Amino acid sequence: MRIFVWLIAAFWLLQTECGPHEKRLRNKLFDSNVYDKRERPVKNHNEALEIKIKGYMVQVMSIDEKNQVIKAIVWIEFIWHDYNFNWSYWEYGNLTSIIDKPDNIWMPDIVLFSSADSKFDQMFKSMVVIQNDSQVQWMPPSFVRSSCQMHIRWFPFDDQVCEFKYSTWSHSKTKIKMELNSDEKTSVVNYIPSNEWALIVFNATIKTEKEYQYYIMTIRLQRRSLYYIFNSIVPCLILSLICLVQFGLPPDANEKITL
Repeated sequence: MRIFVWLIAAFWLLQTECGPHEKRLRNKLFDSNVYDKRERPVKNHNEALEIKIKGYMVQVMSIDEKNQVIKAIVWIEFIWHDYNFNWSYWEYGNLTSIIDKPDNIWMPDIVLFSSADSKFDQMFKSMVVIQNDSQVQWMPPSFVRSSCQMHIRWFPFDDQVCEFKYSTWSHSKTKIKMELNSDEKTSVVNYIPSNEWALIVFNATIKTEKEYQYYIMTIRLQRRSLYYIFNSIVPCLILSLICLVQFGLPPDANEKITL
């Protein structure tokens, strides 16, 4: 009888050890009686939730000088800590992270304020990575249309400076505190060069206006003028030179007609 009891106990332990660890973990983390995704994930509601932000410029698609709009592919990385997501990895088969949909957890309502699109929220709902130390990482790609004041006085030798202005839609700086990523503010590692525009400067800063913070990515683009030089400026100079040569010819010269 004692041997039978030991066998039952060993079988139960084996099933527990080799069971679906991630499923058990998810049941613990997303227990509806404990976790509420509508609640800002801070232990003290008088404290601001810190969110680290880093911008990636992937590609400048086009610049519409007439409508003063820039189209680009941008990635934004958000990192914050949700105290609800904390577990001892050795209790769950050495599981140190899980991946989930953003709709299942609390997410910051950060949008592009300088958007020139009818949809302010242009971020793709990519998956979030949740670490066992409560860190949450979200890096959504987005195709943005942003307003940009154009200056074309020196066309085609002009530079354009555009800003992508992000902020929370409803949370003041006392609720959400945005910070630059300490390792690197911005990145152009995955940047795809444009045939028309050269990326000169890409940086980021955080500005405070009254009760709200703004994460602002600034890019400076220089127009590649070689195309316009050979297809517009050089032909015009040649025609102007021909006209000047005509004035130096005698009045009865037949070359005036052929030129």
